[in-house]
Amino acid sequence: MSQSLCGRCETIDLNEIIAGSIPPNSRSIAEGWIHSQTFSQLRASAQACELCSILLGDAASNPLVRDDDCVHLLTFTRNSWPRAGPATIAGITVHIGRKGVNVLHSVRRVDVWVEDSQGSQTVLGKLISARPIGPEWDPAILRRWLHTCIHGHAVCRLPAPAIDLTRDEEAPELPTRVLDVGSADPVRHPMLVETLGRKDRYVALSHCWGPTPSSITKTERAGDNLRRRLQGIPVEELSTNFRHAVEVTRALGYQYLWIDSLCIVQDDPQDWAAESVKMAEVYSRASLTIATANSASADEGFLKPRDRRRTVTLPFRAAPGVTSGYFTVAEPSPEDAKEFRDHFQVEVDGGPLAARGWTLQERLLARRTVFFGRDQMHWECRSARWSESTRTQLIQYLESSAPGLVALRGLPMLDSNPAQQDRARLLNDWYRVLGEFTRRGLTNKQDSLPALSGIAKVVSHGLGPGFDTTYRAGLWAHDLPRALLWTTFAPDAGSGATLPGPSWSWISRASAIYPASDDPAARTDILGAAWDVVLDGSDPYGRVKRGTLTLTGYLKQVACIRRIQREPRVIGPHSYHYPLSDALLYDGQALQIGSAVLDDPSDKSVFAQALYAVPVRHLMANTSPVLYIRAVEAMLLQDRGDGTFRRVGVASMGGSNANDARCKDAPFAQPFQVFFYDAPVTEVRIT
Repeated sequence: MSQSLCGRCETIDLNEIIAGSIPPNSRSIAEGWIHSQTFSQLRASAQACELCSILLGDAASNPLVRDDDCVHLLTFTRNSWPRAGPATIAGITVHIGRKGVNVLHSVRRVDVWVEDSQGSQTVLGKLISARPIGPEWDPAILRRWLHTCIHGHAVCRLPAPAIDLTRDEEAPELPTRVLDVGSADPVRHPMLVETLGRKDRYVALSHCWGPTPSSITKTERAGDNLRRRLQGIPVEELSTNFRHAVEVTRALGYQYLWIDSLCIVQDDPQDWAAESVKMAEVYSRASLTIATANSASADEGFLKPRDRRRTVTLPFRAAPGVTSGYFTVAEPSPEDAKEFRDHFQVEVDGGPLAARGWTLQERLLARRTVFFGRDQMHWECRSARWSESTRTQLIQYLESSAPGLVALRGLPMLDSNPAQQDRARLLNDWYRVLGEFTRRGLTNKQDSLPALSGIAKVVSHGLGPGFDTTYRAGLWAHDLPRALLWTTFAPDAGSGATLPGPSWSWISRASAIYPASDDPAARTDILGAAWDVVLDGSDPYGRVKRGTLTLTGYLKQVACIRRIQREPRVIGPHSYHYPLSDALLYDGQALQIGSAVLDDPSDKSVFAQALYAVPVRHLMANTSPVLYIRAVEAMLLQDRGDGTFRRVGVASMGGSNANDARCKDAPFAQPFQVFFYDAPVTEVRIT
């Protein structure tokens, strides 16, 4: 490719830039390689030189940049990529500022990459890890990832824990229905197929339905829709995401594709109940999951045109005067020009798909997933994480970045032999997933339990035989004290956050859930528990119609609750959401006894009607020579007037030491929180 370069750009030596990017000592800063003695020279040269134009960027519009500023080039690295030797180059920064003074008026980052032909074992391939991103998606890259994983990753051939499957060497049983993707040449339209237990390999789609689900292509019994789907579906009748998924499936050489809205009859409650139970198996069995990370709705599509970048290819001289390869300097996106972004994190964990509830277990239980991002493709399996810009160079998040959802991918619960795990760690994994899940959106809020049923099965399997794995409406019975003490971040104003479901379960809330801490000093105050939960179907991990939890414990009325007056909560795009105390609690002597986090702070009845507290657990502190309780955590209840209570929040109450005279006749082991010293033992029915 012909390119017009100035004399200075013709002489660029990458080794010299690297050498200038290393500070001479700990008290100095790197000066880099001087490209232009003055900014005015760079600006003038950019009129004719392609590389100068890329290096210039928008610096000419920066009012701080002066004509006599010096222009330096330095390399930078991605500091947390695994490496055995010297750090690989992630790009070049353009520093514009006063010569000899550590004052920068402009900093611009540009991308640097090498072609795959250089190879990771060559000098240049080891020096630069990034690979070019094409203007269109390249099936060859995806085929390479798939081949590498299938033939090189033994752990990825194992099924997810608790999923009874064959290994990848054998074709699994197909889902009840799949889409036969047909062919483009000769033209053969896709068609829905009822598999009748047939075995074959297939691809699954993970996608967003979008704000208007009516636009999605669905299978229904009404209007003879199902019969017509079984006879064939013209490609133009498919929503854009589905057309693109068919194209990708065909390009990879697979015949079958599973899409939820097509393969489950949407207006048949019995079919939905039977098939939704199998969704964890569907994704775990799939040879590959296609994830539409850059698409927020069915008609948006995910094979989108990419920005065409200006590039300049330069010779690499391993020794003076000896050209041993070529590398490319590429114009970055406007966002990348300002700071080095983790594209996997931005496009995968920050994309529309990561905001949806169903897609969490789809991602965690899949053997391998390709994410179609805005700028490039990304790969995730149990052994590797790659991006199109890295090919098969393993990547990790930057150390300075938030861990994000990707941290969940390595949870011990997903180990191939979770029965050997520590149960406490397994439960901590569950609560981490629960916290992430409840921050996501669901088209149907009553799908909370079905959308987590696959993960719940994995946890149940991991707890092992001979252990109580009772699971009721999203709570593990053997971990009941911690399970009951979830809190939620609900807006101060009316939010309509109440959902159908027992009030003691987090499924009754439409807000983000914050599980209680795993405190080794916690001791239960629940003397007994009995469940009466009615399922909405046959899946023990699925929807529930209603549920009553009867606790045997200590119950006492709270004399007074007062709202905490503060400024309305402001929830910004970068703020950390967490529950705040909504009220203070007082005993009959008007002494403050604790604080409360309410499930719905806008519920005025909490402050107008009688409020009761039932202690769930207390936290011990061992400060020699006195053993004392540092806190008691309780559920706050409201009498429904029919012999049952409803949960309205949780409370944290200060503890007391053994010298408190009021504790000497407590009906439970001393020491205990003063407020409950005369509380009677009773059965509390909570619905």
